[in-house]
Amino acid sequence: MAHLQVALPATQASETPSLVTPNLARYTARLEVGDLTVKHPVIRTVTLAPLSLSEFAEMPPSDACGFFAKLQDASGPVSDVQFWLSETHSRLHLENMSVRPGFQQQGVGSAALTALEQLCDGLELRLMTLEAVTADGIRLWQRHGFKLRDPLKVQRDLEEARDRCPGATLETLARDGGLSFEKQFSSR
Repeated sequence: MAHLQVALPATQASETPSLVTPNLARYTARLEVGDLTVKHPVIRTVTLAPLSLSEFAEMPPSDACGFFAKLQDASGPVSDVQFWLSETHSRLHLENMSVRPGFQQQGVGSAALTALEQLCDGLELRLMTLEAVTADGIRLWQRHGFKLRDPLKVQRDLEEARDRCPGATLETLARDGGLSFEKQFSSR
């Protein structure tokens, strides 16, 4: 079982680094006391560190706080995850998740996603969103209960794609521009 570590940047009192948002201290305090566990035979630690919101493709809400998570085994990193949190919008947006090639298809991505789902629950967030761009990603998100954000639009886009290329699939749409998925969490 992996343990959560929260790594904060070293700053002086007069210094406000660009990657630290005003909400970082509140999020960090809640993350440090949260019960985030990763059950996977390889993953030993999960380290969260703040990340500049300017590094994200989708513009986060003004109250958002960006994080980078590194999942490690005994010898080093096995997976990297970028996400931002917004309490006002009650949302976690998964920006990017990668698994080192030697650890793919071994449940590492699924373990990372489960940890983020626990994080949503612990922070009482109601929604987790992401973009899928690969067939493996689509299968992973669907296994974890994610649904297409706008299924009617996806159906229209798929029909248009099939007019141009009869063999077009959801994977084709994902490669061409990404598919938006979401998972709702019950509010308390």
